[in-house]
Amino acid sequence: METVCGRTGNGALPACPPAPGNLASCLGDAPDTAVYVETRTLSRQPGGETLLPPILAATLLGRDGYAGAEVRACARAAWGPPLRARGLGLTVSLCEWREATAGGTVFAPAPPAVVTGASESVLYLHTTTARTCTTRGSGGDNPGGFGWLDDLDDTCSVLVEADGTYGGDPGVSPSRECEEVLEDARDRRTLTYLPIFREVAGTGQNTRYTIEGFAPFVITGYALPGASEPSRLTGVSHCKGSDKCVYGYFTRALIPARGTIGGPDLGAAIVTLIG
Repeated sequence: METVCGRTGNGALPACPPAPGNLASCLGDAPDTAVYVETRTLSRQPGGETLLPPILAATLLGRDGYAGAEVRACARAAWGPPLRARGLGLTVSLCEWREATAGGTVFAPAPPAVVTGASESVLYLHTTTARTCTTRGSGGDNPGGFGWLDDLDDTCSVLVEADGTYGGDPGVSPSRECEEVLEDARDRRTLTYLPIFREVAGTGQNTRYTIEGFAPFVITGYALPGASEPSRLTGVSHCKGSDKCVYGYFTRALIPARGTIGGPDLGAAIVTLIG
């Protein structure tokens, strides 16, 4: 390893020196604002020498005095919130995310770390009355809750993009596929990635959600029509009667997929090679 440098936002890495300007340089220019790390390496022998022995080159006519060469390489990777990602077919309002994370300042540790019930939040369906986020207006869905997105391929997952607008399913009951996904996520403590919406328009089959970004969420329980499990942290069923909700905790995590950086920071991040 010759140099490890970049921009982390916390000063953990030194700034990168000027590039050598040859084929050993990383491709393209370093990003102006993105967080990234750059690694520059060179050949090194077990004894510490950096010249590669010219075993073949020295056999060529006129090359008997060739002493070898250093070989250098460079790689650059950036990380940050995704512009586009596949998430659970359930979208949660930006209002609820802000309340659960103190405006994006408090997150529970990601699995496999053990958390307590103090980290648990209750996310209410938009038709539930037990909520504190403001309503959109008379006769409209409440952007302070969560809702189901149209599940076009029956997997309880959707590919959405920040700033994009997507159709919503007006029903309150989860699909069979979503029941299975919720149960599995709760039992295994696996991370889910929730699309977070900032606006909702229309009603019924014409409901449309405008997505703000993506947030990692660990499901700990739920109370929905035909599907109900108590909190695996406390054993408590938080929603009673006609209330419909999902509970769990928000965390920070890498999405294990390639993609484009560009969305707002809601806890999810991706890593991508950029040079």
